[in-house]
Amino acid sequence: MSIWNLIFPKKCVFCREFISGGENVFCPVCEAKYEQMKRAFCKHCGRENALCRCVATKLRPLDIRISERHLFAYEGEFARAIIYKLKRKNAADLQKFLAHECAALVREGVRSGEKAVISYPPRAHSAVREYGFDQAQILARNVAEITQLPLAEIFCRGEGGKAQKTLTAKEREENAGKAYFLTDGADVGGKTLVIIDDVVTSGSTAARLSALAKEGGAKRIVLVSVAKT
Repeated sequence: MSIWNLIFPKKCVFCREFISGGENVFCPVCEAKYEQMKRAFCKHCGRENALCRCVATKLRPLDIRISERHLFAYEGEFARAIIYKLKRKNAADLQKFLAHECAALVREGVRSGEKAVISYPPRAHSAVREYGFDQAQILARNVAEITQLPLAEIFCRGEGGKAQKTLTAKEREENAGKAYFLTDGADVGGKTLVIIDDVVTSGSTAARLSALAKEGGAKRIVLVSVAKT
């Protein structure tokens, strides 16, 4: 064990129990809970969450090929606690761990030799000011580094949009139309766009981004999220 780990021993990102060094972010108990979440069955297709390929209802009418992947369902105390920490605590260990998990889904979703680029939905300006970071940006940056795919600022956030967590499903849909736009010079023409996000709930944000990507000439969309309702 390094001197650093002796002075600052690692703790489980969830329960804060001391854990051994290395790449671990969970204690054995919490790691078992995490793996159980991934293996839990999707209520729609019956497959394990990490193998589920259900596409959100709002994405189906879009005239562009879209595939979805996620790590676990956004339900239960443990899942919500992980997302809470991802959104509100700038925990580098958890960010990197989830990025590696998402990177595996990206590698599966992007074909060999395919021209692909990674992007993300920018966080509301008010939330960035409040918490000091953009969790989707950090996640996407880490995934890009792991997969060696380019990261691009394809989308920008308008001042009119609100934080989606405060809104109803209908309000989310209306808000997404005001919140997200293509950045000037966004280059997705003929490419597969990989969108990295923390949670897909109503699908309004994903639908808005996919529609924008289609306008920009994207060939198809691969949506990868940590959790999904």
